[in-house]
Amino acid sequence: MRNVSADNPFRGPKEFVEGDYIYRDSNKGELGKFVGKETISFANEVVYSLHYSGGFIK
Repeated sequence: MRNVSADNPFRGPKEFVEGDYIYRDSNKGELGKFVGKETISFANEVVYSLHYSGGFIK
């Protein structure tokens, strides 16, 4: 999660691999309005999944 980029600051990096674990994040939009999905896989099986959204409150 600390490897997030300044131009895409919603969750984590697009992909991070450590051993048999793979974190993936895909999203679209900008800070004002965005949606995305992140997953964590272990040994090629998804063990965690989250759909998220956010934006500015007016």
